[in-house]
Amino acid sequence: MATAHALAKVGAALLFLAIGVTAASMSRPQQLVRIPMSSPSPSLAPLPVPSPEPVSLVFGGDVMLGRFVETQLRRYGYDWVTDSVAPVFAAADVRVVNLESPFRAEGRQTANGSMVFRADPAAVAVLKNLNTSLVSLANNHITDMGVQGLRDTKATLEAAGIAYTGASELPDEVLSPVIKEVKGQRFGFLSATYGVNFQSAGVHYAQLEDPALMEAVANLKTEGVVPIVLLHWGAEYQAKPSASQEELARRLHENGALLVVGAHPHVPQPARWFGEGMTFYSLGNLIFDQDPGNWRDRSAILRVTVLEGQLRDYELIPYQIEMYAKPVLVEGDAANRIVERFSGS
Repeated sequence: MATAHALAKVGAALLFLAIGVTAASMSRPQQLVRIPMSSPSPSLAPLPVPSPEPVSLVFGGDVMLGRFVETQLRRYGYDWVTDSVAPVFAAADVRVVNLESPFRAEGRQTANGSMVFRADPAAVAVLKNLNTSLVSLANNHITDMGVQGLRDTKATLEAAGIAYTGASELPDEVLSPVIKEVKGQRFGFLSATYGVNFQSAGVHYAQLEDPALMEAVANLKTEGVVPIVLLHWGAEYQAKPSASQEELARRLHENGALLVVGAHPHVPQPARWFGEGMTFYSLGNLIFDQDPGNWRDRSAILRVTVLEGQLRDYELIPYQIEMYAKPVLVEGDAANRIVERFSGS
């Protein structure tokens, strides 16, 4: 795996050159200096100033635990599907994915080919195997199992100790950020979607065009919290984002977002710098049963390092989905091609 990481880092460096900005070009944080008001007593040494610590965050793409993925989980087990990528997640301080399938305690397995998703609550073990810190629920499938599906999803995640954002039974809560404090840095997570496949009474979700989204981002920034926005947007299977996505990303960064991480296209799309922040328009599929080809079965885990609210570096860790469910880390030319995809090559 170390070889794959090294190759991915080389590819990430190419991406920096392609978009004209590198993490190294950012201003380095100034060293903290304690200035005493008077000379200290000879018997009392000044207290050391603690050095700020970097925080690592990992983001995975779409996770769908129903349909044929459920068949594979029953056949091979919950550990099997994550054993290749779990160490990447475990090494990070914060771990985030887009949960594409609501949990529902009652009901049958989603038929292959169906676009109405349901996952067995027992499959939350997959998220636990990834040490998932937080999932986005703001996506087009959050209404698939109705309001009871939302309730079961929330209850299942809460029992597993996993936070969630972007959907609620109460409309006033959909843009309530999840705050994670790690090593003295506070991160605020928001999520929103372009819409849902069909409306369901009692299920409310944050929307991309809601002016309150920009306000929520700006409020986090004002409060000294690092805003991170998870968006479900764009057109499925398209290689590049639209002009409207680029404009929305620009506005989010202008309001203070450090990172914007996208989902829904099911394929990886290019990344772009906006000032000192970055948008990753789509991370593609992480655990999904879509047919291989057209990049539906290849992408990368995103790992970023943040220090004192600044994006210091990032890394793309490539994988390929095998057996219609399992992401497996890749090396060599296969890894390079995936990383190049994020540069727009």
